[in-house]
Amino acid sequence: MPLMPKSLSRLPKVPVRHPESKAVYEISTPDVKSIDELCSFLKIKEHETAKSRVYIHNGKPVLVLMLGNDEVNETKLTCCSAEKFAGSSRGAEGSLGADAGSIGPIGFDGRIIADKLLKEGNNLFSGANKNDYHLGGIDLRRDVHKLEYHDLRIVERGEECIRCGSQLTYLRRLNWDIFLNSDEILGSTRCYVP
Repeated sequence: MPLMPKSLSRLPKVPVRHPESKAVYEISTPDVKSIDELCSFLKIKEHETAKSRVYIHNGKPVLVLMLGNDEVNETKLTCCSAEKFAGSSRGAEGSLGADAGSIGPIGFDGRIIADKLLKEGNNLFSGANKNDYHLGGIDLRRDVHKLEYHDLRIVERGEECIRCGSQLTYLRRLNWDIFLNSDEILGSTRCYVP
């Protein structure tokens, strides 16, 4: 399999750790299945949430936590282990006691890998591992043990290049997701970050 590029950008949103962590509390969230729905229902910002994705690794579920609506770059995820991760397994969520949209890190009995943007996260909202409920006040340092942090997020169109500050533009070629800054498209400089 060819090596896939891993694009990097200046981060547009970096959560700030609150000086005081709230206690974890449960919230009834009927029919709330997405980060957008959760933010609308609770009147919160996307960067206050931790989205969960379940992958299968060596036959066991692995929880991957992302900030808000950030998506998992599966090439980066593969770098977290010598073994390949199976794709996001929608069927595995039901075996965890909750459907997609209600999964979260507290009480999850298995490996948890979080995007590095969540490293200082506290007072976060995520699934409660039971349908139609979420938890608030999550402090990843305090409440989630044996958490691994890695750069996992997919770079988004419009973010700044880490080398020159130009906006990155999405280009799909040969099944690779490539981000280029505007100068590269015009051919004047080369700031591509693999």
